[in-house]
Amino acid sequence: MIKTVVIDDQEEGLNLLVEHTNRTPSLELVGEFQDAVEALTFVKENPVDCIITDVRMPVISGIELVEMLDRYFSGNPKPYVILCTAYTDYAEKSYDHDRIIGYMNKPCMYTRFLKSIQTLERKFSENPGGDVSQTNNSRVLFLPRGKGKVRLFIDDIIYIKGERNSIVITLESGKDEKFYQAFHSIEEKLSGYGFIRIHRSYIVNINRIESVEGNTLRLEGFKVRFPIGTTYKSILKEKI
Repeated sequence: MIKTVVIDDQEEGLNLLVEHTNRTPSLELVGEFQDAVEALTFVKENPVDCIITDVRMPVISGIELVEMLDRYFSGNPKPYVILCTAYTDYAEKSYDHDRIIGYMNKPCMYTRFLKSIQTLERKFSENPGGDVSQTNNSRVLFLPRGKGKVRLFIDDIIYIKGERNSIVITLESGKDEKFYQAFHSIEEKLSGYGFIRIHRSYIVNINRIESVEGNTLRLEGFKVRFPIGTTYKSILKEKI
């Protein structure tokens, strides 16, 4: 089982994380904290595979906690981190830390919690020691923009929309990233990572499909329905 610590300075938020963790068979809850400093001390002295933490907390924020862990675990097996917060402005900051493999918006619904845990389970099976940097290249996408490149975590991508000379990638945080490249090129890059083309202009994350009705589907967290092209309907039927 994956030894897990949960942190939230608010009792209600902490109780929800404890409940979600206890109902998930692959997780073993080894610590629950409202104080990030106490959690940091515990993690330093006890084996922990994963930390699920709120971001905005007094004394030490979730991001600062990760930075401290980076320094402490330099050269040692590193626990993975899943962030849970009501403030979406932290999503971009989380990209700077390879150990962060999940980002959940509050309130943390169990369906979204479970998707983050599925990512954790894949990471943990690939590398039980927990060093994300050793396996991270398989889950990170670098796309050209201007004179440089932008890094995106594949598991954060919800769907991609093709436009005339560009693509728009919608992320878990709600942020849209635009890149000037051919639509078919992103389809090739995401091949084998759980994405499917449903229309000449849309590629979606299979894990985010909530329902399929007729010639449309709905993605988790989106009220709008996405069109399913006739060409792609049979392929979608085989996948789900």
